[in-house]
Amino acid sequence: DLRITGSTGGIDEQLSTVSIVDGVLLVERRARRTTTYRIASTAPARSVVIAHRMQSGWSLVEPRSGVQQEGSVTQITTSSRQLTVVEEQVREQRLALGNIPDDQLAFYSTNRLLDPTVRRTLQNIQELQQTLAERRRARQSLDQQVASITADQARIATNMAQLDRNSTLYRRYTTDLSRQEDELRLIREDLARAQREETQAQAALREYLRTLGVQ
Repeated sequence: DLRITGSTGGIDEQLSTVSIVDGVLLVERRARRTTTYRIASTAPARSVVIAHRMQSGWSLVEPRSGVQQEGSVTQITTSSRQLTVVEEQVREQRLALGNIPDDQLAFYSTNRLLDPTVRRTLQNIQELQQTLAERRRARQSLDQQVASITADQARIATNMAQLDRNSTLYRRYTTDLSRQEDELRLIREDLARAQREETQAQAALREYLRTLGVQ
C-alpha cells in the first residue's frame, strides 16, 4: 500500500566568489542538485524513512530536520507526500593571473556580480594584454614584409645571375633592387620601433602582474 518514486534533476551551478590571492585567481562555484521523492499510500498517513545515497564531495542542504547520516547513506524521516532533497558541492578553480584564457578573462572582467576591486584588476590585465597583442601583431606584420621583400630580392638575384649586365631586363632588376633596399630601410626603422614598443608592453604587463604576486 506504499509506493515511492524518486527523480533527480540536472546540476545547477552558480558563481559564488572570485578573489585574488598571491597572483592566483580563485574562482568558487556552488553546484546544486535536487532530488524529489513522491510518496503515494493507500494506508493512513504515517512517517516513512527514505534512504538517500550521497555522492562523495556533496553535502546536504535540505531538509534540515529528520536527518540521520550513516556512511554514504542519509536517512530522512518524513510524513509528507513529497520530499525534496537538495545537495550542494563547492567547486574551486585556481587560475594563474598570467595565464588566464582570453574568454575567461573577458567574462570575469565584465561580470558586475564580482567585487569591483577584483573586476578592475582583471580589466587592467585585459587592457595590458590587448595592448601587447596589438604591438605583437604590428611587429609580426613588419617581419612578414621584410621576409617577403627579402625573398623577392633573392629571386631577382638568381635571375640577374643568368642575364647580360648590359641587357634592359638586368638594368630593370637593378632599379627594382635599389627601390626595395630603400623600402627595406624604412620598414626596418619601423620594425625597430615596433620591437621596442612590444618589449615595453611586455614589461608593463609583467610589472603589473608582479605587483599582484605573480612570479
